[in-house]
Amino acid sequence: MSDIQMIPLSRLFTHPDNVRKTVCESEMAELRASISSNGLLQSLVVIPDVGGNYLVVAGNRRLQALRQINIHNDAVSIKVPCLVMPANSNAIEISLAENVVRAAMHPADQSEAFQQLLANGQNIADIAASFGVTETVVKKRLKLANLSPVILAHYRSGRLNLEQAQAYAYSDDHKLQEKHYKDFHQDKWYMSPSDIRGYFTQDEITADDRRVRFVTIAAYEAAGGQVHRDLFAHADDEEESTIILNPALLDKLVSEKLSQLAEQAKAQGWAWVTAKPSFDWNEKSKFQQSSHKPVNVTKAHAAELKQHKQQLQELLDKDELTAEEKSTIQQSIQRVAELESKTVPDSVLAMAGTVISIGHDGMIEYHHGLIRPQDAKKAATAAEKAKSSPDKKSKSGAKSETKKEPDEKADLNSISGELLSDLTAHKRAIISYTLANQHGRTHTLAALAYALAEHVFIEDQGDYEPPLAIRMFSNVLHSLSANVADRKSSKAYAELLNLKTAWDKKLAAVKTSAQLWDYCMAADEDTILNLITFCAGLSLTSAIGTEADDLTNKLAIRAKVDMAAWFKPTLENYFSRITKPVLLAHLRDVAKGHVDKDVEKLKKDDLAALIARELPKANPNWVPAAINLPAPAVKATKPTTKKAKKG
Repeated sequence: MSDIQMIPLSRLFTHPDNVRKTVCESEMAELRASISSNGLLQSLVVIPDVGGNYLVVAGNRRLQALRQINIHNDAVSIKVPCLVMPANSNAIEISLAENVVRAAMHPADQSEAFQQLLANGQNIADIAASFGVTETVVKKRLKLANLSPVILAHYRSGRLNLEQAQAYAYSDDHKLQEKHYKDFHQDKWYMSPSDIRGYFTQDEITADDRRVRFVTIAAYEAAGGQVHRDLFAHADDEEESTIILNPALLDKLVSEKLSQLAEQAKAQGWAWVTAKPSFDWNEKSKFQQSSHKPVNVTKAHAAELKQHKQQLQELLDKDELTAEEKSTIQQSIQRVAELESKTVPDSVLAMAGTVISIGHDGMIEYHHGLIRPQDAKKAATAAEKAKSSPDKKSKSGAKSETKKEPDEKADLNSISGELLSDLTAHKRAIISYTLANQHGRTHTLAALAYALAEHVFIEDQGDYEPPLAIRMFSNVLHSLSANVADRKSSKAYAELLNLKTAWDKKLAAVKTSAQLWDYCMAADEDTILNLITFCAGLSLTSAIGTEADDLTNKLAIRAKVDMAAWFKPTLENYFSRITKPVLLAHLRDVAKGHVDKDVEKLKKDDLAALIARELPKANPNWVPAAINLPAPAVKATKPTTKKAKKG
């Protein structure tokens, strides 16, 4: 019968059949600290050997830690508690049972234990030293104590994993934690750690905000700004998980830096200069873009401009940028703006202005040559005069090319980028559902064949971007969730989720890649074609524009997609989000061009409500141009002359 005996450390040796061969030094450090602080908490398992010695079959790490701790002590006098097994015991089985069956302590249990030690008077440094871990590890475990009892119970039961639990621990608000879980736990697209964390930071200013990137987090902190950093954030998520705690200071730093840039731009001769943190599509649509022929500049000027543009392109093509390279980009952008302003005729400078804003990446953006609405008529007159007597800033110089702005549809050019993104996401969901269900199989497989054959048979043109591509990472369910504020308003999204749920049930037994392979190999042809159709419908992508030649539109037209059956414009999803001129334009369509002057005087909100109510009555099938399908291009045909019948 086995029993516990106190055996001198000098008589303990590792059994050759001990299965643990690999020992991690960081784990050994933790073990040494624990034994030094709390003593040996678990006995070694040994069997007798010759000469009064014992062989350790379970507890080799503890044996090594004891030797390292007592390296300068008398090993004979150090007594170690050991469970002595019979000499004929199977050493391998005992060692395996010790190392394989044993379970590591659950992080939630560690959290509660550390919290109790803290309550008993130990500080974080003491706890870390006692267990041989860093203070950060202790802080992370203590942070889990911020979890709501409900969320903690879900974590203990396995409904949440450690990374999800850590994301919930970002917030100290238990009710908010529980609300998120209640609302989204059945929708796995919203249960990733980054999505959970994003839910709690959606109203906060994070370090990936354009303003923070513009002034840099280092400059903000140097000015006394404070931040809150998520203990659990990975290195890749550091920006989005770092919260700015002094927004007023941030705005002050941004304003100061933009003001300096504005002063520099004024010195370039522009009639007016505005500097602001953002300048979206909707705002820019209120201005006209000046059109002019660049004046001649010196060869040195042209060479410097070309050099800076090349340097900019080389840096922007890099995947990762150092802080120094980001600073170089900012300086080059400023210099390019200064050099380009010298190619603008004096007559344009006297009329046009520039807006300086911050891009999403924190880089400066210059919007040169903008004509304000009140200056439009004068600008047109000046342009006519310029045609007959163009400005000349230099008699010798290099030729410059006039960069033409692309023509865009008026109504698209007058809606915000956010609204356009929403409408495009709705449109993609509608088309994707049509392609993803088995009724659209013929068109989907034809598009899939095109995308595959385009790669095989069409010669690669360097940076050529195929007009239709298979991108598994661009799953439309993710795209719509990210781009539509109220995804519940999308009938197509709901139908896509139903399709996904149906396939989830069919593949309920499939948990691994190997099992998916077996499923596909055993499935009949019709099932395989339907599965290909569903996956391709979610993954076939192309640019969604408004032209009939865009392949997505071509595909939707062939599939006879009826956008009006899927999307109904309402006050909330469309009319309240567009400008008054666009609202009046829609009203003129309904009223056949005539709009009562009293109606034109209505406030924007009242006008939007009126049109939201009346337009669907007048034309139930009306949808905004951004979501509608264009009419197929009609090919011109030569007139034919019928021959007279004989007889």
